[in-house]
Amino acid sequence: MVESLASEIAANLFEEKSKDISYWCQLHLRLRERRLERLRLRAHYYWRYFWLVLTPNERDHSLLAINGSFSFLYYLLRPFRLASNLGIPQVKKLARKLIGHSQ
Repeated sequence: MVESLASEIAANLFEEKSKDISYWCQLHLRLRERRLERLRLRAHYYWRYFWLVLTPNERDHSLLAINGSFSFLYYLLRPFRLASNLGIPQVKKLARKLIGHSQ
């Protein structure tokens, strides 16, 4: 197992085409020996994805100008903006992709 992982890492180390985040997540999970370590790492990734999705970005700020003490409203606006942009089929596809890579 170690030799297989080492040769995979060596082959991809200097590859010009960058890998997608799900590849790196799966590689990190395969590098962990203990089930508890894999569980902690998986929880870490889910937590990061959760906050990444919920954190407002420039598009949210450009959609509506909110100043001062009402800026927390961007956090409430973001899920609605994402849902309207992605649509239901894309949300299902993304959920299947995330769940499929976690197994």
